[in-house]
This record gives sequence, structure tokens and C-alpha cells, in this order.
Amino acid sequence: MMEVACRQCGAKYQFDAAAIPAAGYDAQCTSCGNVFFVAPKQADPDPGTVSVSCVHCGAVYQFPASAIPPEGYDAQCTQCHKVFFVTGQGPAPVVTPPTSLPTAASTPEVATAPVAPTPAMDLVSAPAIPPPTPVTPAPIEPAPVVLKTKKSTPAAAVVSPRLGIDEHPDEESADMIALSTELGDPAPAPRGTSPLGDFEKIMARRRRLTRVVFGSMGLLLAYVLVTYFFVPRIFDLTLGRVLGIKLAVVPEAVPHVERAGAGLLSDTEAGYAEALGELNQALKIDPRYPDAVALTAMVHTFRGLDLQRQGRELYDAGSRATAQIKAFEELPADKRAAQTKAIEALHKTATQMAAESGRLFEAAGVETSAALELLRPALKESPNHPLLHVAAGVFYTGDADGLGRAQELLRLAVELKLGAKAQLNLKDPPDGWFVFLQGAIRAASRGGEDDAQAAFAAAVAKEPKLMRARWELVRLALAQGKRDEARRQAAELVALAPQHLRAKAVLATIPAAVTPVDSKKIEKPTVVEPAAKGKKPKAKRRR
Repeated sequence: MMEVACRQCGAKYQFDAAAIPAAGYDAQCTSCGNVFFVAPKQADPDPGTVSVSCVHCGAVYQFPASAIPPEGYDAQCTQCHKVFFVTGQGPAPVVTPPTSLPTAASTPEVATAPVAPTPAMDLVSAPAIPPPTPVTPAPIEPAPVVLKTKKSTPAAAVVSPRLGIDEHPDEESADMIALSTELGDPAPAPRGTSPLGDFEKIMARRRRLTRVVFGSMGLLLAYVLVTYFFVPRIFDLTLGRVLGIKLAVVPEAVPHVERAGAGLLSDTEAGYAEALGELNQALKIDPRYPDAVALTAMVHTFRGLDLQRQGRELYDAGSRATAQIKAFEELPADKRAAQTKAIEALHKTATQMAAESGRLFEAAGVETSAALELLRPALKESPNHPLLHVAAGVFYTGDADGLGRAQELLRLAVELKLGAKAQLNLKDPPDGWFVFLQGAIRAASRGGEDDAQAAFAAAVAKEPKLMRARWELVRLALAQGKRDEARRQAAELVALAPQHLRAKAVLATIPAAVTPVDSKKIEKPTVVEPAAKGKKPKAKRRR
């Protein structure tokens, strides 16, 4: 048996000398993981030789005593590639090796061992020294792990002609040693760990995470189904707010909304006031009732639009009075004096019209602001309710800059009501308010009078009591200069809603030119489809 010690941690191992090949092999320390070389046991040294060990790694070399000069020389270890000093008396103190090996052409300086050298010593002329034979230290306990077998026996230290060291060491081995020095020894794995155990832990963690995720999704789905079908009020208060869906309506609020419908359809100030009272009661019971919010916003919108139109009419009348006053002021003094009373009356009229129009405009702003304050939060909470989009579209028709927004809201309302990419059909609309919004958009657009008339007629056909649509037909006829048509439409409106003051005013300003109509015959007027562009409708022959 032979004993070999690890050069890094000092652990000793016992090796069977007969089992070690002649070429030796590399072994790995089981304590620190360092790799060291195991050489076969050498014969007893010759008495005429000197055993010198490397002061850095402990490798032992045999040198012929007769070949060692009295002043000694430097040799390079074949194991750790470091330089140590060789003398006839054995190993010398440690000498710091130079960073680069000098050559004969580079510098005349030489590195010597810390022994007293001969002044006239010339290392260049040092005799050639045969390579030493490495001697392996004795082995001890556990058998190291054998990595590979060396193909050749370790070479002895090669003496430099000048310094006694090898000037051309193995470049690949030097690079590997330098890299190992920079990286350091690998950290040992923690006790009780293994690649297989780590893999099992990772897979177990993934399985736990998967169970948690699917379990949470199952609980959420169960909660949605239970609340949606069995407890809709809780669904409305939780997920309904996020999804914009309201399933449940407080039953006590429904009768108030139904009673408000009649007042809203009448299109009269008294009807609007009655509808607003009922709708406010419904909103007190259920503030998030979408139908109540939509109808309340439409009441405020219609009242605001009517006030704006009245204010604009008074403002225009005041402007005409002011223009007449300027015309009188341009007359000669004698003629202007004759018109003094007329000028004073015009001044009074202009002042009154300006004050009254300002009051109406202010009141209209209050109504439109109330409608907007209702629609904004309602559209966020219930973005999937069609009637809310229709009410918002009616609101935007009051401003020429909002017609594009109104058209988009109408498209969304139709898709929510009829399905994706659905189109509004005038002959079979889903509701009278849908086609009414279509007519309001066309009426506010330039050149859309014919399309607006067809849409309003379709709204009346769908809901004969929708007096707002009938009134818009009267306004369209007046704007187009069709006085007889306007008087006929106004007469039908008054026959169904005797309290409609604006229709009565039209009848008072236009002389009677048609036969009075019977209210029983005007419940459902014929829908007039708009004529195609570039084509004129064909006149029907009368028999």
C-alpha cells in the first residue's frame, strides 16, 4: 500500500501500489473535489541521488548528486508548474518565481535562490542536468474517484540552459491552470440534495400552483352562476358593476317608470313635469335602474332643446327689432322725428327679447347639464344597456359637433339590441326611440331632410303616441316651406294631444287650407321610405 495526500486540503488516501498503472492517473479528492496525480511507487532511491521535493505542492524528485553544481540551480515542477531550488543538501527555501521566464536575448539578469551564490557563477554555462524522477508521497484512507488514466508518465523537471527551468511549458496546461485560478474551486452541493430530488420538488410546486389556480377559477365560476341565477341583487352589486350588467330591478320602482312613459310620449310641458316626478321617485327606490335613468335624461334633453329653440326665436326677434331701429336712425331728422313712437316701441321690444332669450338660454343649460350628469355615470356602470345609448345619442343631436358621436351611439344601441353588425330597419324597428334618434341625426345633418322625414314617420308607425316624432315632422315641413303639410301634421298632433301648445301655435299662424282630420284615422301613418339619391319618386296615378 502507498499513501498519497491531497495537495489542497491535506486529506490522505491509501492506494494499492500494484493497482496503479505505470503511467499513473488523476484522482479526485472526496473532501474538497481537487484533482491530483497518483504516480506508481518508485524503487528505493539510489544512494548516489538526492531527493528534492517541490516546496509548493510536495512532489518529490530524484536528482543525481554528481550532476548538481555546488551553487545549485532552479527547476520547474511538472505538477504545479512552479519553480523550486535544487541544491546538493536538499530543498532550499521558497523562491518567488518570476512572472515571466527570461530568455538569453531579453535580459542578463538572473533569479537565484536565497543561498550564498558564488560571485563568478555563470548560470548560462551550467551543465545540463538530467530530468529528476518524481517520487509519490505515501497514501492513506478513503479511495479517491479515478477520473482518467494518463497516457504517459510525468516528465521530470526540465532545466533551462540559463535559469534551470523550462522556457516552453505546455501552453494548454498553463491556460487551464490560469482559468482555474480565476474561477476558483466549485462550491460543494448542500448536503441531502440531488438533481433528482430538486426536480421532484419543482414538479410538486407546479402541481400545487395548478391546483390553486384551477380551484380559484372554479370557485369564481360557481359564485357567478349562483348569484346570476339565484341571487341577482348580489350579482348587480358585485360583478354586475364590473361587467356593466344589471339583472335585478327593485319591483317598487317599475310602476313609476311605467306611469312616466305616458307623460314623456305626450311631448307637453305638463306631461314632462308629470313624467319627471314619477322618474325621480323610481330613482330614489333604485338609483341604478337603467330605464329610469335613460327616460329621465331624455326628459331633461327635450326640455332643454325646446328652451333653446324658444330662446333662439326670441333672440332673432330682438335682432330684427334692432335692425329696424338702425334703419330709422339712418333717416333724415324730420322723418326720424315722425317715427319716434315706433322707435321707442322697437327699443322696448329688443330689450325684452334680449332679457327673455337670456333667461331661456340659462334654463336650457340647466336642463342639459342635468341630463349629462345622469348619462355619464350610467354609461360607465351599464355600458350594455341599449336605451341608455339611445338617450345619450338624443342628447348629442342638440349640438352640430356631436352628430358623429350620436351616430356611433345609435350603432352601438342597435347592435346591443339586435346583435353584432345589425342594421336599423325602418319598416321593422326594435323600438320607436331608435328610429326617432335616426331621424334627429338626419334632421340636424345638411341635406338629410328626406331621410329624417322617413325616420320620424317610421317612429310614429311603431309608436303612434310618440308625439315628439309628430312634432319633428311639423318642424321639417315648416323648414322646407311646406305650409299645408305642416298644418296637416299639426292638426293630427293636436287631435291626439290637445295640450300641445306648439302645434296649436302653428295652426294659429297658418290659415286653414285643409279639411279637419279625425283622430281615429291617424293612429298609424304610412311609413315613407327615403328616395334613392339621384332618383325622384314616381307619382302614383289617381283613378
